[in-house]
Amino acid sequence: MLTPPPGQEARSPGARRSGTHGCKSEVTFEASGRAEHRGLSERRCDGRFCRQDDLDQGKPRGALRIAAARWEIRGRNPAHARGRPARLGRIVMKVTRDITERRRADEALRVSVDSVKDYAIFMLDRDGTVASWNAGAARIKGYRSDEIIGKPFSVFYTQDDIAAGKPDLGLEAASRDGRFEDEGWRVRQDGSLFWASVVIDVLRDATGKTRGFSNVTRDMSEKKRTADEIKDLAERLLRSDRELEQFAYVASHDLQEPLRKIQAFGDQLRLEYENQLGAEGQYYVERMDQLAKRMRVLIDDLLTFERVSNRDNKVTTVDLPEVVSGILSELDAWIKELRAIVKVEALPTIVADPVQMRQLLQNLIGNALKFHRPDVPPVVTVSARCRDTRAPRRRRGDATGKVCDIIVADNGIGFENKYASKIFNLFQRLHGLEEYEGTGLGLAICRKIVERHGGTITAEGKPGEGAKFTATLPCR
Repeated sequence: MLTPPPGQEARSPGARRSGTHGCKSEVTFEASGRAEHRGLSERRCDGRFCRQDDLDQGKPRGALRIAAARWEIRGRNPAHARGRPARLGRIVMKVTRDITERRRADEALRVSVDSVKDYAIFMLDRDGTVASWNAGAARIKGYRSDEIIGKPFSVFYTQDDIAAGKPDLGLEAASRDGRFEDEGWRVRQDGSLFWASVVIDVLRDATGKTRGFSNVTRDMSEKKRTADEIKDLAERLLRSDRELEQFAYVASHDLQEPLRKIQAFGDQLRLEYENQLGAEGQYYVERMDQLAKRMRVLIDDLLTFERVSNRDNKVTTVDLPEVVSGILSELDAWIKELRAIVKVEALPTIVADPVQMRQLLQNLIGNALKFHRPDVPPVVTVSARCRDTRAPRRRRGDATGKVCDIIVADNGIGFENKYASKIFNLFQRLHGLEEYEGTGLGLAICRKIVERHGGTITAEGKPGEGAKFTATLPCR
């Protein structure tokens, strides 16, 4: 580097002798052929600040020539101290900054990115040509770095997407908005497809000019497959619901009418031909009437299940003590016949669908009375408790997490706990019709009601000792 001779004054705009913050500045001067200045370049342009291989390649002299060609000033030389016109000279300001740590950080980042295997991370130049390649890109896309670097990133797109101009549209969007995100099918080296989540970010220099792009791609094939399966199941469930609705319509109209006719004809036979039928004939007529009534109950239960499943809840305030009182009034004759005892403890007022809450409690209390032990009067207890399921540190100011448990317990025949979840299935029975009548839909309806309210229902039992059903509903 050249330093100005004594007395030389550099007056180039922006050139300063003092260093800038965090940098080292030097003002150097290259003489324009004067004898006293010849050789300054050779004496100062030594290896104190350069590596030997840079000196061998002539990098310092080359940099000095480029800088000198770009900077020109007028100054005062000693030979012109009497005010004669100043000779034309050149000034060079050299700013040196230690970027060792930054280069180490950049290298550490590069090594870290190169080692990532779950994401394909690579750089593109301004034209979309692949400029770098990490281990994740090799694993996901199937290319080695020497096979893909230098090729357009459009090779990852399907032919349809290429024809639609999607690769260029992605780069244009990233250039315009800073980032472009997309999900779609991408092509591996072997031609197979995978579902990709892609993020393209634009990279700019200090002047804001686009230098290139970074591309981060993640293989989302498994997520896509799961989402498609869920969508397919949802569509099948929707079709099933529609078919159930259609069946319910048919059941409520077309099936009810023949049943009414069967029962009417049975009544006519008993009234007009009782003597001719004899004992055996009367037995058959009675059985026909019983089966018709059972079919009617089954259709009614199916209609109830359909209504609970597909119709919106009409939520309002429900006074549970009043609901239970109404149910017990309807069951009063049966309760007296069984010599049953029904204990009703303190019950809260909740927010729910009143019709469905009545159906829920009527089914649970009815089951508790029905499944009693022979010669043992049923004892049924209806109770409730409200509790907070949140962690203590989160309770303040949090309106969620409070639930209400509605409990119906009895001293009846009970059941094995291995059947605790099975008994809530459609048409599921643990006992034959000869022992206990029913359609096997009562508890399925209970579960559907509770789930429609965002809750859960559980059962506990012990053979010969009784059962307990707990319906847990969120407080609103």
